[in-house]
Amino acid sequence: MENVSYDQLQGSRLVPVLCNQTEPNVSVQVLNRPTDLSSVIPSYTDLLKLTCPELEELFTSYLEKMQYDCKKIVRYGNTGDGGWDICEDQYYIPSKNSIVYSFGIANDFSFDDAISKRRHVRVHSFDPTNNMSDHQRSDLITFHALGIADYTGTTPKGWKVARLTDIKTRLGHNQGTVEIVKIDIEEAEWLILPEIIFSESLKGTKQLLMEWHIYPDKKRKKTIITHALQILRHLYRMGFRLFKLHYNPLCNEHPKSDYRYCPEMYFVNINKNM
Repeated sequence: MENVSYDQLQGSRLVPVLCNQTEPNVSVQVLNRPTDLSSVIPSYTDLLKLTCPELEELFTSYLEKMQYDCKKIVRYGNTGDGGWDICEDQYYIPSKNSIVYSFGIANDFSFDDAISKRRHVRVHSFDPTNNMSDHQRSDLITFHALGIADYTGTTPKGWKVARLTDIKTRLGHNQGTVEIVKIDIEEAEWLILPEIIFSESLKGTKQLLMEWHIYPDKKRKKTIITHALQILRHLYRMGFRLFKLHYNPLCNEHPKSDYRYCPEMYFVNINKNM
């Protein structure tokens, strides 16, 4: 893959990128989509030149067109929030005894339970926030009171966290055995994704499932979308292709919700020489 530095992705922190408050809140077309999407998203320097409406249009337009035509998409878990889809085209069908990492559980194991039972895969479920201790949920599901982060240690709240590469090393999964990674960690994705890309810890992963959380506030939104576009560009160059997009309708239903929208994104990795 191309050289990826923390400087390019603004490190594991979000450097504020401010909107001009006089910018019009109108939709503008800035994306003329070529066949090869690797050059669609501009460099960080060029992204900074775009207005807030232009950035948002680029972001939503980029996600509108699927990059891989999955012939068989199968739902695992709840039909609503908590369930996730898997591409089951021949190459991407989870193989028996392969590994699935599921980051962000709360109290909903429906995806983990369903995919372990129906595909006989070994699921490692991670969440330090739900007051559960490490335990064996079933013969195929192991729960870890551990979160994913851009460092390995303990948070100010006392939660244990670790980098993805350290988690894989600890569990003995460094040889491309983690076929599916699901990440739904309530906005902490913005801290961990640059580290995941930089460390190349998604090598061997065939499917990546994520929910992102986008803020409504103009100042924060421009920072997040600039960051998100850089991440999408690097994921594309790593071989990850979007095969489904779904906006979580529950994102704005909570009366205290701070999110404008929460795209659930489903990727397959077309790089078979992983």
